[in-house]
Amino acid sequence: MSRTGELNRGEICWSFAENVACAARCATGLMAIGRPGRSTDNSLTNILFVSSNFGNHVAAKGICMKTALPSLALDQLFGTARTFGQFIEAPVEESLIRELYDLVKWGPTSGNSCPARFVWIRSTEGKERLAALAADMNRTKILAAPVTVIVGNDLDFPETLPKLLPAPRAAMLQQMFKQPGLAEVTAMRNGSLQGGYLIMAARALGLDCGPMSGFNNAGVDQEFFAGTKIQSNFICCFGFGKEGSPHPRNSRLTFEEAGHFA
Repeated sequence: MSRTGELNRGEICWSFAENVACAARCATGLMAIGRPGRSTDNSLTNILFVSSNFGNHVAAKGICMKTALPSLALDQLFGTARTFGQFIEAPVEESLIRELYDLVKWGPTSGNSCPARFVWIRSTEGKERLAALAADMNRTKILAAPVTVIVGNDLDFPETLPKLLPAPRAAMLQQMFKQPGLAEVTAMRNGSLQGGYLIMAARALGLDCGPMSGFNNAGVDQEFFAGTKIQSNFICCFGFGKEGSPHPRNSRLTFEEAGHFA
């Protein structure tokens, strides 16, 4: 290892100190982020967890190989994460929303199509407009949540491909998406994927989520996407969840019930 702490090609970190240093570099960004009303552990323990698994971090060819996230991080994303309908009275700052999108945008989509479009509802007037188009059971959630985002699918996404791809490939895909129905199904599939990335990225940043579909899609399209070819997919409330508010957790399908090997 060089004096700067960088790994040389083909070099393996052997000492505990070197393991910790390399694990710290590999674990950058995996620490829990503080949030109102929740405890945060940014101690060296999180780094040492990665270091203890350093056998999976062989620095072959100058690359620190990936390992599994710590259990606490996996729980925050999946294991103990819940759907919230009530949130504490703490704002979700614009800077955090922008940070959230900056994670979401890196999620893979077919042909780098990136068809999802987002309307971030923060103002009282915006909340009232959206709530008027929602099912009764969802109106109070929208009005009370710090932020509710409308996730839409842009059927005109091929128009942005020249910005997202090299020119020859962009032109080829633009021509391909002129086939009847192909842009629609691509936008729905990949826009939904981006909506899923949105939820996981929000949880990774310490936010709680309340996704929902009970609203008038045609009404939302007219109210928020008029003059475009964007179609609303689903909406999701964001904030810092009120402890004790979620319903008891329901069960899930087992591995065998949900799939099989082939």
